[in-house]
Amino acid sequence: ELDGGAEVEDAIAKMMETAGKAVLFSGATVAISLCSLFYFTATHIPSMAMGGSLAVAASLIYCLTVLPAMLSYIGPKIDSLKVPLPGANTKTQFWEKFSTTVMKRPISWLVPAMVLLLLLGSPFLRAELNAGGIEALPPDLESRIGYEVLVDEFPAYTASTIPLVVVFDNEQPVWKTIAEDLESVCEGIRATTGVISIEHPLCYPSLFDTSIEEWPEETQSTWYTTVSESVAMINVATEYSSGTEDAEQLVADMREHTTTSSNEILVGGWTSYEVDIKQHLSERIPAVLAFVIIVTMILIWMQVHSVIVPIKAVLMNVLSVSASFGLVVLVFQDGLLAETLNFTPQPLDLIVPPLVFGIAFGLSMDYEVLMLSRIHEAWLETGDNTRAVAEGLQASGSLITGAAAIMIAVFSGFIFADVLIIKSMGLALAAAVFIDATIVRAIVVPSAMRLMGRFNWWAPSFLSSSSKQ
Repeated sequence: ELDGGAEVEDAIAKMMETAGKAVLFSGATVAISLCSLFYFTATHIPSMAMGGSLAVAASLIYCLTVLPAMLSYIGPKIDSLKVPLPGANTKTQFWEKFSTTVMKRPISWLVPAMVLLLLLGSPFLRAELNAGGIEALPPDLESRIGYEVLVDEFPAYTASTIPLVVVFDNEQPVWKTIAEDLESVCEGIRATTGVISIEHPLCYPSLFDTSIEEWPEETQSTWYTTVSESVAMINVATEYSSGTEDAEQLVADMREHTTTSSNEILVGGWTSYEVDIKQHLSERIPAVLAFVIIVTMILIWMQVHSVIVPIKAVLMNVLSVSASFGLVVLVFQDGLLAETLNFTPQPLDLIVPPLVFGIAFGLSMDYEVLMLSRIHEAWLETGDNTRAVAEGLQASGSLITGAAAIMIAVFSGFIFADVLIIKSMGLALAAAVFIDATIVRAIVVPSAMRLMGRFNWWAPSFLSSSSKQ
């Protein structure tokens, strides 16, 4: 604006009217994606979402208040102390020329791009999830090596156990009555496939025909260390390692057996945690997806006053995020690059998909909103859909490319972390940003918008009139 001869105040006003509006809507989309993660209340995901949301809010406040004030003070001096980079002042029309080339044969470009995105995302259909374990650490890490030596040399000591917590209904429990109630539960669990043993005084009512002091010392020790006046803990030794499908099925079978007791019996342990978290996520993911998609579409409609563009934008972002999930499955579950990145192939951590979705969808939509704002401005000026797409991509090209490059560089650094969950999140986020900034922005968006023509900007009359008001 200053190069065009505008005064400082006018330039700032124009900046806030155009770029400021785009920043507001793009920041809002990122915040919405992150805020949706608050719904996963049984996990630690909300704490991460809180940190991200506060960072976005702080950035928005700075961009919309502090930055304009600073620019008004700096004025024309903004161009002082330029760094003489080769080609820095050279303006290219790369994005305009490339998008024009794509829009000349939109179907020929769109179909291969869509096929590629679907192929990249297809491995996620067979994704396996668990809550992680020692295998999440690098194979050569001392703590993992020590644990594996213990497992190999002392298998009985490191055998997997599932604790049962019995909550007594009576404030003054009658032990033999409780033992008679639990005897059938213990017998049912003992007969379950995968159970090595379940040994506890409360499983044997006949023990209470004598006083506790007359029991064998080992039995007394078990009693005094696992029973209080309100609860008791019974350990069940199992054949299965935590996180396996067999272990999860065993938890389900044990919970079925505990329903026959008149006392409240809780099945605990790491595997039970996995089962409960999986159920929690599966129950709440549909609501989170619906919230993010609907609110994001409303925000984009408020910006471009179109019904079609928001739908297309959401679909494109879902494809790019799905493609990144597929790559994560190929690398970390199937073991591609396992030796290079120093990890053991295994199922994805439970929190990776929802957390990556919240971050990646927001970031991808952030770039999409910036690009759509430029395209919409060009559409209002020209009324020519094809020209508007080309000019919009050109106007936002360098900004989005630079921002995407920074994000990819940052997220790629996570790939070389020791902890697997950090590695997988780094790859997923870097891949999502890369796919969105290249395949989606350069090919899918211009070809799809070219095919839809003026229909891109259609909205029902009642929505059009309300948006104008």
